[in-house]
Amino acid sequence: MGCTLCPRQCNTDRAVHPGYCGSGDKLHIARARLHFWEEPPISGTRGSGTIFFTGCSLRCAFCQNSVISQSQEHGKDFTIDEFIALMQDLEAQGAHNINLVTPTHFAGQIAAALRKYKPKVPVVWNCGGYESVETLRMLEGLVDIYLPDFKYADDALAERVSNAPNYKETALRAISEMVRQTGENTYTPEGLLTKGVIIRHLILPAHTRNSMAVLDAVRAAFPGVPVSLMSQYTPMGRVLMDERFHDLNRRITAREHRKVQDYMLELDLPGFCQKRSAAGERYVPDFTQFDSFPAERGTQTVTNQLYKELTLYSPMEKLFPDGEGILAPPAYTGASALRGEETAFQTVVYGLGPVHIELRTDAPVEAKIYRVGAVPCVLTAYPDRHDDDYITTEPKAIPDVLYPVNGDLTVLGQETLWVSLKVNDDAAGGTYPVEISADGKSAVFMLTVIPAALPEQTLKFTQWFHVDSIAALHKVDIYSEAHWALIEKYMQNCAAHGQTMILTPVFTPALDTAIGTERPCVQLVDIEKTDAGYTFGFDRLRRWIRTALAAGLKQFEVSHFFSQWGAKCTPNIYVTENGVKHLKFGWHVSALDPAYAELLRALVPQVITVFAQEGVEQAQLMFHVSDEPHGGEHLKNYRAAKAILEPLVQGCILRDALSEFAFYKEGVVEHPVPSSNSIEPFIDAAVPDLWTYTCCGQAVDVGNRFLAMPSNRNRILGVQMWKHGITGFLHWGYNFWFTQLSKAVIDPFRVTDAGGAFPGGDAFTVYPGPEGPLSSIRQKVFAMGLYDYRALQLLEQHIGHEETLKLLGEGEDMTFSRYPRAAGYLPALRERVNKKLAECC
Repeated sequence: MGCTLCPRQCNTDRAVHPGYCGSGDKLHIARARLHFWEEPPISGTRGSGTIFFTGCSLRCAFCQNSVISQSQEHGKDFTIDEFIALMQDLEAQGAHNINLVTPTHFAGQIAAALRKYKPKVPVVWNCGGYESVETLRMLEGLVDIYLPDFKYADDALAERVSNAPNYKETALRAISEMVRQTGENTYTPEGLLTKGVIIRHLILPAHTRNSMAVLDAVRAAFPGVPVSLMSQYTPMGRVLMDERFHDLNRRITAREHRKVQDYMLELDLPGFCQKRSAAGERYVPDFTQFDSFPAERGTQTVTNQLYKELTLYSPMEKLFPDGEGILAPPAYTGASALRGEETAFQTVVYGLGPVHIELRTDAPVEAKIYRVGAVPCVLTAYPDRHDDDYITTEPKAIPDVLYPVNGDLTVLGQETLWVSLKVNDDAAGGTYPVEISADGKSAVFMLTVIPAALPEQTLKFTQWFHVDSIAALHKVDIYSEAHWALIEKYMQNCAAHGQTMILTPVFTPALDTAIGTERPCVQLVDIEKTDAGYTFGFDRLRRWIRTALAAGLKQFEVSHFFSQWGAKCTPNIYVTENGVKHLKFGWHVSALDPAYAELLRALVPQVITVFAQEGVEQAQLMFHVSDEPHGGEHLKNYRAAKAILEPLVQGCILRDALSEFAFYKEGVVEHPVPSSNSIEPFIDAAVPDLWTYTCCGQAVDVGNRFLAMPSNRNRILGVQMWKHGITGFLHWGYNFWFTQLSKAVIDPFRVTDAGGAFPGGDAFTVYPGPEGPLSSIRQKVFAMGLYDYRALQLLEQHIGHEETLKLLGEGEDMTFSRYPRAAGYLPALRERVNKKLAECC
């Protein structure tokens, strides 16, 4: 029997030979998947259950789905019962509707299936508009929503591009029948279409008159029916190869888009206007879903195929390359975030060989994909100083370093991907799908944007920035142009992850250096001594300040003026005398040497002046004497050194690490920075402007960022600091790529514990990439903690401290050593906070 389902009436016996549509008589399907790129009333928040049929009765020259509409290469045959099971599976996944794409030439089988099983959600007939009224009547009562194209009002254009005679008249009759069947559009309270018609029109390049005539026809024939004006046109299919379609071998221009959109608004037509940026191949589905391929892992025939559906995981999980930890965590399918906030999710890709990775979203975000690399960790924990809340205390490769992914990725078994989503500062509120795909397998993360801006970060945050490490690992000369270019990139990385303050080496920092040795000289100030006194060159210091400010670092801590652990000696300082540059001060010079006091009296006021000239106020300057004074001799030395420096930095902050509360009470340090495991008495005493720090010693109970610690233990610091009113945070190791006491340079991709000195990860949170810094999971997770701090501050402004505190739930009474340990605690807390902010803002 000949086929007459479409207006072409080709009368082909499709059991014997394919019809004009290119299809036989078997129901052939290329793809069935939740799809998030339809109109909002169709996609909703859970997606439209799209079923893509192969073949097409139009076969347009520009078809973006030509790989299936004009070929039977992909997909497979389905029986009616198998087709029903496919619809039921999409329903079970939460689809808002069953969306039948290019279904016309299979209308008989589809109608039979729908009579046997009618989905509980609406059925959508997604077609090209070139339909037979008789075929549509076969579907009455079975189809709830019609989503037809109205491609052409210009019949000559229709014949040339789609070989579709009388397209306009045919489409008008067909859409009239659709409107008759469904009646006026009906919607759920959430705005989802349950019954009705939406008419689509794709703007073609060089043919805006056709588009305007289509809109005229719709307004005249179908008043009140919404129009979806699409600007996604991308040259594909035959237009790329056939000179007859040269006019269509480009995207539409901004002017063409604006012209048709303005005309639609002038006609006051209801509906949707797609952004011009929606054009591109990234919105073309992968149609290899039902292609056959070996399902068994480990065979030699698998090449680049995948073995599993992609599953999404929380950024709070550490997913190990040996598979440990991957099956246990629950799926993580969505999250909310505020304007200006960076959130993330992870997914695991399985395969062998090259895999194409792609991210598709209309969310107002800056999205980046990273491959998670594992690094070896020999000293995961101190043998005699750890608690039970470590992932492991044995040597292990641990996921941490983040390598940017652009397109193809070589997979050798499995790879974990980290997807970063930084919400734009002006982002519109709403829920947006973010689809990640890997060679035909895909998963969708739902991002809800809360239209409230994070407040500016008030918490001061510094990690000690080691410029000598940058020079050593990148093999450049200190303060060469290549070094300055790298310094700029690393400073930008600091600022992008919440750091507000930069350690500034006016002198080479007197930090982490073996007594009697020196680290490479990174002294920013040139010093010359003559009989007339000291003169200084500040060119490098000025460049440093300008580079930092441009990167977003607004506060500066001048490195310590006296030696570490006791303030007994001076830092290593080079001075030019009689034309010779030499090491004038250092381990061989007492901290109380009058010559050093003379240098400081000459230098420090000028340094403060230079900062002022570069726009840095004294309130943004912090000075140090020496770290952690303790014991009688330390205190004596510290007090004497402080007496030299303090009068010179009036109006600036003089702040040092100090964990002995008794010494604070004695007035040794007015602005202390106690360690997080020593902070409780300082909190109880309500010390004003209180900071805290972590380093290698904070290994038991308290939060830290060791590689072997769960990510929750890193991020929790943000909530803890908000709860206890902490105003600043310090960590000694942003990029300390040396062994302990700076005795040798290490490769941080191979050595993560400073040569067996500190638990892995304590000494750095970035890695030296080929062109600059590579971030780590630990850096990203701590930045999330800083976002938590700011979100809680914002909510506190609206509902007060006590009401905000209640949202901490089981963490309401948390201290720095007692807090919820579950990986899901902080994401759940943020959802509670964000929900409340959505109500307030």
